[in-house]
Amino acid sequence: MQLDEIDFTFDASKGYTRLHFEHNGRIRSGRGGFGTRGAHEAGFSLNGRMEYLTYDARGGILERDSLRAENRGEDSYGQFRYRNYFGPRSSWTRQTVLTQEGYLIVRDSYLPCESMNGYEAGPCWLLRPELDWKNDDQPDRVPIGHDPDRNWFHAPAWDHAWWQKEKKRLLVWIHPGEGKTFGVTAHDTTPDISRMMGSNYYPTQNSHGKAILKAGETEVFLSVLVPFTEGEKADPIAEKIETWVTNENCRATIGKVAVSIGLQGEWKVSR
Repeated sequence: MQLDEIDFTFDASKGYTRLHFEHNGRIRSGRGGFGTRGAHEAGFSLNGRMEYLTYDARGGILERDSLRAENRGEDSYGQFRYRNYFGPRSSWTRQTVLTQEGYLIVRDSYLPCESMNGYEAGPCWLLRPELDWKNDDQPDRVPIGHDPDRNWFHAPAWDHAWWQKEKKRLLVWIHPGEGKTFGVTAHDTTPDISRMMGSNYYPTQNSHGKAILKAGETEVFLSVLVPFTEGEKADPIAEKIETWVTNENCRATIGKVAVSIGLQGEWKVSR
């Protein structure tokens, strides 16, 4: 990219990855594109005659050298890392293990930059509300009920494969580390997640665990996703889950299955 008249060329993917505008434009909230609600749009007047529109974006640059995907028997591992994620000189790394039982263990580590100091952040899992979308004529527009002292959630599956004989649900456990808080937020998204059924609108139910960030200090989150058959009680399943987390290593046990994920991508499944 080259900026005219100041004779300055730079690489937008490796050097300067964000542009900042000093402006006296407008900021508005309202219904956005693609059927979403509450979209944010910022308008900038340049040279008193040109309008430049921008929309909320998290940014981030994928570090291709971080990509890994491998199998050991019926267990799988994958990882990626983004730099400048939500802020310059920040980074987000996600490491995952999917076991042959269908358990998904997700280790997220986020290193915030100075501009992210004091922000709240954490993994968000978009779970389906407890609603009959086809027959409910009074959809609940508030978040699904959740005890803030409980670090796990459960919800019906978004959909089922043709070969599945029974309906499934999903339990999401987030490690209850120091400073972590848990909750559900109902908000608007694109229609692949939030849904319109007839005249009724069903917002996204964002189930999350979060922490207050400190610049330069890595925050680690561990999530455990366990599918189970509809009709089973969720509490006994949650009681079988235990997690341990440090900056160097994470470990989760689900009954007799134990999964560990290390900082450098070391991983192991034992039974």
